[in-house]
Amino acid sequence: MTVRQASLSDLKEIEKIEKDNFSPEEFGLSRSSLRYHLKRNIVFVAEDENGIIGYCLWLSRKNFYRLYSIAVLRKFHSKGYAKKLLEHSLYNLKDKALRLEVKQTNGQAISLYEKFGFKIIKILKSYYPNNMDGYLMKRAIS
Repeated sequence: MTVRQASLSDLKEIEKIEKDNFSPEEFGLSRSSLRYHLKRNIVFVAEDENGIIGYCLWLSRKNFYRLYSIAVLRKFHSKGYAKKLLEHSLYNLKDKALRLEVKQTNGQAISLYEKFGFKIIKILKSYYPNNMDGYLMKRAIS
């Protein structure tokens, strides 16, 4: 498995991963939004002999990078692909602090982020649909 910077030619496969993981009500990104991010932000993809099976999207801010989305095709969940995407991200985005938001109920993701040094810094009340709370997590510059 390899992780690399995504290009516009990866749009169709990234869109497939997005639809496999997120509904529009859960902030699922449209094809045009994904195209926009591929042109203007940082997107890494994980691929193996099956093709692209995961991606992560980082937004560059003045003093930090914000993890907007990380997703792996459902049939490849719990196989270490999200971990590899985060490892690659930390290696390549080490010049700024990192931030992300995550649902309080997403224990698996929270555990993964904590393993990479992210700390919960704030509770985000009713941040997600259906009044679900979230956490703002931050990782200092390494």
